[in-house]
Amino acid sequence: MRIVRVVVAGALLLSVGVVYGAGDGSSGVGNRLRQYCDPVCELQSQDAAFSLLLETYRQFQSYQIETDYQNRLHAVDRMNQGNGSPVIRTSSQGLQTLRTFVGVLAKEERDLRMQKLQSEVVNFSSAYGCVRKVDEEETGGPVASRVNLRTAANKLRDFVILSSGPLARVDLRSARTVSASTVLVDAAPVDPHQDEVVGPCN
Repeated sequence: MRIVRVVVAGALLLSVGVVYGAGDGSSGVGNRLRQYCDPVCELQSQDAAFSLLLETYRQFQSYQIETDYQNRLHAVDRMNQGNGSPVIRTSSQGLQTLRTFVGVLAKEERDLRMQKLQSEVVNFSSAYGCVRKVDEEETGGPVASRVNLRTAANKLRDFVILSSGPLARVDLRSARTVSASTVLVDAAPVDPHQDEVVGPCN
């Protein structure tokens, strides 16, 4: 979990940087940034930051789900390697049936978790859209949305993770970088649980 926070923190810093640039700062840097990013620009930059955060969450949760699924499949494979149940022989038809049954259950669990994740993504997007309407009104008119998870996913391919070792022995001088793909999985979106999707905002 600590690893992915570095990726999320990068998106947060992007968002904070944009907000600072459009704020009421008195410094020369703040004034120059404000000239380049008006309220419309700020809102669309916020869209991009939200997209990056949500896609990071989706991909990290997909990684966790896929890892759990693969671990269950490996456990099923080990059931016939001589250390199976003392009740069911490793070469018996009963064990083969059991292995198939456990594999089917593992896949069903994976599919249900992916559906639940997609429901959460849809709900997060809806909630952001509701809040965005208030921000949009403050700009004086409609602002084209820049929320795009596919664009965010393409950006994440270029991200790296800064690993500085265990928390007890953090050493930034020996920090190394690894690809974000080691903890992110760009799984294809699935249909969400319709009974878990929140309705449109009032």
